[in-house]
Amino acid sequence: KTELGGKIFSSPSTDLNTIYVGSTDNNLYALDLKTGEPRFIFQTGGDILSSPSIANGAVVFTSMDGNVYSVNCTSGEVNWVFRARRGVVSSPAISSGKVVFGSYDNYIYCISEKDGGLIWSIQAKGGIWASPAIYREKTVISDTAGVIYCIDLRDGEVLWMKDLMMSLNSSPLIYEEKIYIGSMDGRIFCLSIEDGSIIWEYSVNKAIDSSPAIVENLLLFGSWNGVIYALQSEDGKLLWSLKTGRAVDATPAISGNTAYIGSNDGSLYAIDTRNGEVRWKITLGSELSASCSITPLGIISATTDGKVYLIR
Repeated sequence: KTELGGKIFSSPSTDLNTIYVGSTDNNLYALDLKTGEPRFIFQTGGDILSSPSIANGAVVFTSMDGNVYSVNCTSGEVNWVFRARRGVVSSPAISSGKVVFGSYDNYIYCISEKDGGLIWSIQAKGGIWASPAIYREKTVISDTAGVIYCIDLRDGEVLWMKDLMMSLNSSPLIYEEKIYIGSMDGRIFCLSIEDGSIIWEYSVNKAIDSSPAIVENLLLFGSWNGVIYALQSEDGKLLWSLKTGRAVDATPAISGNTAYIGSNDGSLYAIDTRNGEVRWKITLGSELSASCSITPLGIISATTDGKVYLIR
């Protein structure tokens, strides 16, 4: 266990040796995976609420100071900084030398992974909390005005927009030509990536602001009603559900037939994806809004009171 300054809403990212996690004390922490000791600490001018992305020896992350940073994974030295107009919660997605993210300033940005130079930007109808998903040469992202955008990654051309008419904080998941996304009015949608048409929707009674996960056509997600749901990805049929003690903000992390997901009841659950039975539960004592990360050494989980755990 390692205790950091500030609260942690950022889901930790890992490479072979290091955990990268942001905090509300404005710092990005690089922690030794085995010991939890800091390798470096990088300070920004605002809360870091997004999850870092790791690619080609760099960790790329966003901050509420309005900047996107690329720093060397080993030394923590700055490669480049890109300035947006307002704070950024959206976690960056990296593909084909491009970094895509959204901002509170109502813009979707695509910048160069190499030097942070602007490639294209698009004005959205609302602010953007969600992180983009990339599929082949397309990127999909949602905004708080309720619009989903499918954009050509190469040139920024908007291929289609779909207005779901309710706030979308959930980041989209793309699987087998379909988009899965939750809404703040308690619905999860399955849409066609070709034109945004709705294939099916499933309603729960509270907001869904976390992103779904999928394994073997099983769609998993949590809700503010404290329930973790498993649906058939093809048709939205409910297979099982599991009630936790409080809201579930985290996205499940899946390994084999086990899903690991935290709840704001302070517990991390290991769930059998085949039947929804709890394999084990560990109480960490503070809300788990961040998603956990699976490593060869164990499960990395972070709590909102600023603690990072390695659970073997």
